[in-house]
Amino acid sequence: MNDTAIVAHSKTAIRLGEVSFTLLLAMLMGGASIVALGSYDHPLDPIWFRVRYGLVGIPLIVFIATAIFKPARTFQPRSILLLLLWLCFGTAAVLSGLVNENAKALGDGFWLLVGVPYLFFYALPRAVGRSMEAVIAWGLVLGHAPYAIASLALSPPTSLPYTGVFSNSNQLGVTMLTICCGLLILLNKTLLDPPQPSRTLNLFGLSGALVLTFGLILMSNSRTSLLGGSIGLCLALYPAFLALQRPRNLARLLLFGLGMAGTLMLYVGNDLFAMVQGIEDGYNDKLESSDTFNGRSYIWGKTFQDVRLFGYGSNDYFMQQFNLGGHNSLIDILGQNGLIAAYLMVIFALVGFYAAYRFFRTQAAVNPYAIAPLSIGILFWIVSMAESMFGALGRGLTIAYLLSIGMMLYRPNLESAKTRE
Repeated sequence: MNDTAIVAHSKTAIRLGEVSFTLLLAMLMGGASIVALGSYDHPLDPIWFRVRYGLVGIPLIVFIATAIFKPARTFQPRSILLLLLWLCFGTAAVLSGLVNENAKALGDGFWLLVGVPYLFFYALPRAVGRSMEAVIAWGLVLGHAPYAIASLALSPPTSLPYTGVFSNSNQLGVTMLTICCGLLILLNKTLLDPPQPSRTLNLFGLSGALVLTFGLILMSNSRTSLLGGSIGLCLALYPAFLALQRPRNLARLLLFGLGMAGTLMLYVGNDLFAMVQGIEDGYNDKLESSDTFNGRSYIWGKTFQDVRLFGYGSNDYFMQQFNLGGHNSLIDILGQNGLIAAYLMVIFALVGFYAAYRFFRTQAAVNPYAIAPLSIGILFWIVSMAESMFGALGRGLTIAYLLSIGMMLYRPNLESAKTRE
C-alpha cells in the first residue's frame, strides 16, 4: 500500500470514527433529556427511566472503553483552575450529604466529585479527540431532533402555548433551544468555510432547521428559550460579521437571510400573521400577569432565607416547602448543597466564561468551531437561571456544557498548535 493510499485510508477511518462518536453522543444527550418529558405534576412512567438508563449507559461504556486505549493526554496548565474549582464543588456536595446524613445526597456528591470529572473532563474528550466541537454540535442536533419530529407528528400545534410531546411548554422551548445551540455552532462554521460546492446547500438546510426550531420556541411561549436563542444567533453571526470586509462573507450572510425568510414563508404560508398574533398575545399575557416569574421569586427568596452552610442534602427541601423544584440551577445548589457549594459554582461559571472567551480569541483563526464553548456556556447559564439543569446526570445541554469544559482542559492553545505544525 503506497503513502497516498495509507493517508486516504487514515482519513476515512477518522471520519468513520467521528460519525460513530457523534451518534453515540447523540444517543447520550437525547437519552439524558428524556427527563424533560415529565414534570412534578405529570411524572414520567418508570419505563422511561429504564429507557433513559439504557440510552445513557451504552454510549458511556463505549466512550470509557475507547478512552482506555487512546494515548494519554495531559490537562492544559492555564485551564487547571476549572478542574480544581469543580473538585472543590464536588467535595462540598459530598460534605453536604455527610452533614445531613442523607445517603442519596452523598451518592450524588460522589458522582459530582468523581463521576463528572472522570467522564466529561477526561474520558470523553480523550476518546473523541480534536473533533470534539463538531461532535458536540451534531450530537445536540441529532440527539434532540427526535423530540421535535415526535412533537409535530404525534401532537401537531393546534393551540398556544404549544407543548408537543412534553408535559410543559417550557420544556419544549428548552429542548428546541438545545437544538438551536448545535445548529448555530454549525452555522458559524459554515459561514466561515472556504468556498465549497456544498456550502450553499448547507446554508439552506441550516436555515430551514433554524426557522423550524425558532418557530417552536416562539409557539412554546418560553421567554427564557427565546432570549437564549436570540443571543445564540448573535453569537453565531459575530465571527462572520468580523470578516465582512470580504465580499463573499457578506454574500453568505445575505444568502442565509434569504434562506431564513424563504423557509419561513414555506412553513407558515398564509397563516403567518395569525400565528404571530397568537404568539404575541401569549407573551403579553405572561408579561401582564401579577407574577412575572410564575411563583419562582417566592421560592428563590425563601431559599435565601433558609440558607445553610451545607444545605439540606437533597431535593426534599424544595418538595416539602413548595412542592416544586428550585427552577434555577444556583438556587437548587443553594438549597441542596449549601452556601459553599453555590459560591463555588458561581466562581466556576465565571472562570468558565473567561476560559471560553480566551479559547475563542486564541483559536478563532485556525478553528471554525472556536465559538462552541462560549455559545454553549452562555445558553446553558441562561436556561439555568429559570430551570434546574444539574442533577444526577442533567440533560443534553448540561452534558454539552460539561464536555465543553473538558475540551478546554485538554485543547492546546494557539501557540502550542503552531509549534506542533
